Order: sequence, then structure tokens, then C-alpha cells
Amino acid sequence: PGEDEDDHDPETIPVEQILGAIGNYVWVDENSDGYQDAGEPGIANVRVVLYDDEGNLVAETRTDSSGHYLFPDLPLGDYFVNVDESTLPEGMTQTPPSTLEGADFGNQDQSDDPTNGDYGYPATITQAVPENLTADFGYNANPQPEVDGGDGLAALGDRIWIDCDGDGAQDPGEIGVAGVEVTLYGDPDGDGIYETILATETTDENGFYLFAGLEAGAYVVEVTDSSSASHDVLDSASYEQTGDPDHFGRPGLDNDNLSTVPVVLAPGDIFLNVDFGYQPTGALLGSIGDTLWFDADADGNGPALPAVDGVDAENQGAGTEDDGGEYGIPGVSVALIADRNDNGTWEAGEPIIATVMTDERGQYFFTGLPLDDGSGDASYLVWVNDTANVLAGLHPTYDYDNGTSAPDGLSARVLSTTEPDARDQDFGYTP
Repeated sequence: PGEDEDDHDPETIPVEQILGAIGNYVWVDENSDGYQDAGEPGIANVRVVLYDDEGNLVAETRTDSSGHYLFPDLPLGDYFVNVDESTLPEGMTQTPPSTLEGADFGNQDQSDDPTNGDYGYPATITQAVPENLTADFGYNANPQPEVDGGDGLAALGDRIWIDCDGDGAQDPGEIGVAGVEVTLYGDPDGDGIYETILATETTDENGFYLFAGLEAGAYVVEVTDSSSASHDVLDSASYEQTGDPDHFGRPGLDNDNLSTVPVVLAPGDIFLNVDFGYQPTGALLGSIGDTLWFDADADGNGPALPAVDGVDAENQGAGTEDDGGEYGIPGVSVALIADRNDNGTWEAGEPIIATVMTDERGQYFFTGLPLDDGSGDASYLVWVNDTANVLAGLHPTYDYDNGTSAPDGLSARVLSTTEPDARDQDFGYTP
């Protein structure tokens, strides 16, 4: 092996391409010092985006239950890493970069100013150093340092959500539950029984809640009322609890709507792992997708792609023919809105209940959607809100509501028990 058998032509030896990786961590910087201190937790399910040195989208991923992420198998070169801060818990902002001498695991500056060629934190991988795990980003509800000599207020939260697959982890596309009452208990007499109600909060339109301004100490959180919520998750006939802070990020059998193990907060601590997930049991749920594409000829017909949940290929857009040279647009944010009065128009008081990003094929997917809004079939609006401005310079050519006549990037869809899944929410764009 390795010999030139005919002794005439020079032997060609293939050169193995060296690939690299970029990561690594998004965390709660509890004391806002820009450094990863012992005990500071990661933040799960945060979207992280990778760009090349010209600002083109390369890949995106989500942090795992410990706050870590990784972009593997990358060609060597220069990249930018950017955290999609809209996927952070409400009220969290980035803390200042570390000022500690020799801080190897410090907060990185991800200032993004495309006019200066900056699209986030610059990260380079080379043949000498193919693995770059310095892309760490710290966040706090109070980004300026407030801990001084052991003083400082603490906070804890964070989300009630529909755990469609019952795995105990918050997956992209799984929606939050609005309007759930959450109660905070303390043990002021120190007898080990957490029975004193200290505060109540109600989850926002994305399912988040936060108890802020807390003194250092131990606390217990309970989900106490969902009768007026967007999903009555405490109705045991319709929902089963699958996510619990006592076994964060994984399923368990001892769920009790309570953080049975008290959360102990030091001065200035921000703890955001008190999450509760619920999986529908008897109720049929629906879903909405599917594609944003580059409509080169502006005719409203898109490429033939498999639907986002893997069914047979179908034409996107108007669907009358396959425009094979056209392609999906990745990295675009798409929001789902509850159309509470069923009129197909987004009006005041109708909340955004979930946001996802289109994948590498330009496809998106919302799942676990109720089919009854309390007064009949459930109505939703899909809005291409494009928070990262990916579609700058393009204009719409097609959406489900309007076809090719004055499309506006907003489309209405009704789900029902006879038609629970909609794969026709396509949007075309052209220069």
C-alpha cells in the first residue's frame, strides 16, 4: 500500500481536510463580573448563530440543558458567533466583558455592526488551533454589577411550556403557556416547611415568569393555577407533567408541579432553571409549517421540497409547478400569533406565542398547537418578523392568504380536528 504500481506516473496521495469546531457556553453571570464563577448556571435552549467573515449564515444551533453549544466540522477560517437575544429569558441582557486578569473563560463582546464588518464575536480556527471554545456569553437580569461585599438582590424563574414529545427538555418550536399563576414560598421560621407565600407571578405570552428582588435564602416554586391560562396544564385529564425543576432537562416520574428541592440563592444570584413542562394526553394537537423561499421569477411557485415533518415532496407556494432552481432561505425568524377573535387580522391583545427560525432548507415548524380556542376551531397567524433582517433588499411575492396579489408576510390559518396540520404556510421573496 502506498506504492506507485506502474512506476511511470507520480503517485497521488490524498490530503485529508482538517476540520475545526467553535463553541461553547451561554450562562447566567450572577455577579455581572464577566467571568464564569463556580456555580453559575448555563441557560438552555438559546439560539446561537454562526456567520462567515462576510456575514453569510453558516449554521445555527441551540444550547443544551447545561448551556453549552457546538458548531462542529467547520472548514478552517474566520467566523462570527452571535446569540439571538430574543430567545433568552425576558429581561436578560449581556453583562460587561471580563476585567479579571487571566480570565480564560470570560464574557465575549458580540457587538454586531455589519457596516463595520462585524456580525458578532470573531472566532478563528486554524490548522494549528482547529478548536475554538472561547465563544462564551454571560447574561443577567441586572447587567451592571450589584454585588459588593456580600450585598445584592437575587431572582429566580423561568418558564411553563408545552412539552410535545414528553422528554422534559424545551425543544425549538415548543410553545410557552401564557397566564399560569406561579407561587413563591419561603421558610422564615426555619422549620423545613415551605408554607409561607411570599409572592405570585403570572406567566407572560411566551410562558416566562420571574421573581426578582429576592434576599439571599432558600425558596420553593409551585404552579398553582392554570384555569385562565392559554392551556389548562393542571387539568390532569388533558395534560401530564413531564418537565420538573427537580430533574431539569430530562423526564421524571415524581412530578408534582413543585420545586420540591428548595432553590438556594446567594446574594445577587439569578437562577433560571425552575421550568415546568406539560405534555397533552388525550387532546389532539395540531401543527403549522412550512417554507420561505427565494422566488427568482416572482411567479409564486417554489421548489419541490419535503414538508418540514418529513412527508413526501411537494411544491411550495402556489404549488402549480416545481421551480427547481429556486431554494429556501435559512435563518429567518417566523412568529406564531394567537388569533383570538378569529378574524384573520393581528390586533391588540393577540400575543406572539412562539418564534422559530427557518432551517438550512428555509423551513420552519410549530407543533403542539391546540385545535380548540374555547369557542371553536383555533385560529392562528403566521408572521415573518425577520428579526435578523435576513430578507433585507427582498420583497414578498407569495403568501397563503393573498397568493401573488399584494402578499405582506402575514398569513392566517384555522386548525380543526378534521384538519389539524397545515403545511401550506409558505412565503416567497424576490429582489
